Amino acid sequence: MTYCVYAHYKLGGEEPFYIGKGSERRSKSAQGRNIHWQRIVSKHGFEVKIIADDLTESDAFLLEKTLIAEYGRVNSKTGPLVNMTDGGEGVSGLERPDLTLRNLEGNSKETRRKISLNHADVSGSKNAMYGRRHTAESRKKISETKLAKPNRKPKSTETKQRMSLARKQWWDLKRAQNDS
Repeated sequence: MTYCVYAHYKLGGEEPFYIGKGSERRSKSAQGRNIHWQRIVSKHGFEVKIIADDLTESDAFLLEKTLIAEYGRVNSKTGPLVNMTDGGEGVSGLERPDLTLRNLEGNSKETRRKISLNHADVSGSKNAMYGRRHTAESRKKISETKLAKPNRKPKSTETKQRMSLARKQWWDLKRAQNDS
């Protein structure tokens, strides 16, 4: 497999904000990018420039590392790049705080129970909207927002009936739990 080294630029920008190594497909992907990269792209968009291709992995790592050092990184206060590492190792060089590592391991049932106990219960009378109704204007805004969502397919009559039945069963179960 051959690799390329690429740079991401803000649309119309003169200076790269990210240097990476990977396949040409990876260079165009927005998946798995850090939050700083995502914020820049959501505000400005991005374009890709392939700096070098048909490289071995070791050559690609070396060029990536050289370019990141040349431009400098934001998090090390040396330049404009939002890369999280000096490059040359992929994400394996990313140091994570202990808290993040613990979060990645998954939570035990006991931990999930403690989390749920610490979260505010805003059901029933504890909810700010309990016993109140949205105004006609508010309902209209909510409706317009829901209708404006892209890629929303209309639900078939059968689907609506299944959803209604599921909701009724859920409420019956809730009432039975509250009665006991």
